[in-house]
Amino acid sequence: MFAAARNALYSRYTDNDWMASNMSNYLASNRVRGASERVRHDTVTMCHELDDKTKRTQVRRQLTLVRNQGRVQQLTGRIGLSIGPAYVRPVSCWTAFIVIQ
Repeated sequence: MFAAARNALYSRYTDNDWMASNMSNYLASNRVRGASERVRHDTVTMCHELDDKTKRTQVRRQLTLVRNQGRVQQLTGRIGLSIGPAYVRPVSCWTAFIVIQ
């Protein structure tokens, strides 16, 4: 008989050994699961915070664009009044063409 086979006959694990091993594996698995749930929760929280920040930024930028559009319209009106027979045709909120008649 080989030495490894003979040692296997005499080095069997007891029920307590199996229970301790299983409990150790369970506790390690439980720690890893808890850590992964915390990471997932932190990731979801971070995504919500970034979404909220993006929405606030978009609203603020939209208000700025509307305010600037009003200023551009005022300026094009003033330019139209100061030119006289020409008129100013707004192309977009940022540009305007002055058309001389």
